[in-house]
Amino acid sequence: PLFAPPNPPVIADAGGDRTVGAGSLVLLDGSQSFDARNVGFNPLDPDVFDKDTLVFTWELVAQPAGLTADELAAATPVQDTEDPRFAIVTLTVLGNYAYRLLVSDRVNPLPGADTVIITVVDPSELVNQAPQAIIVGPTEKVAVGETITLDGTNSSDPDGDLLAYLWRQTDAVGG
Repeated sequence: PLFAPPNPPVIADAGGDRTVGAGSLVLLDGSQSFDARNVGFNPLDPDVFDKDTLVFTWELVAQPAGLTADELAAATPVQDTEDPRFAIVTLTVLGNYAYRLLVSDRVNPLPGADTVIITVVDPSELVNQAPQAIIVGPTEKVAVGETITLDGTNSSDPDGDLLAYLWRQTDAVGG
């Protein structure tokens, strides 16, 4: 008889707490959440047969007092329809906002949960920090004419700003 080990719980990761300027469009990022059952492949890939299907839910759990209906609507997470690990909010009122990420594998009775605090301050109080570019590619030499893939998806911005990517080879040997 086949033995299947117990399904491990999902580890939700809502990202690190951060400070943003009022009026900011903020990306909530749950992409570092982890399900050990899905190790070694993309759990969003529909062609993978034996996997847990993960369900991501973002929710606003605390906000500054006295928000208008419009301010509350803007602060409520809107999940990305293509990749629900991400959600976007627009924060216009100064104060602290708490967002909870729930990640369910539809197997374990309780979802993984994590909370991130977004502190909104006057934009004049912020000093913009440079993004960190992380490029993953071949670690060995490749033959001339060989196609390679470079991946910058692990790049990040400590301020939580949305990133734009521009690739440029700087010389013939890739330096």
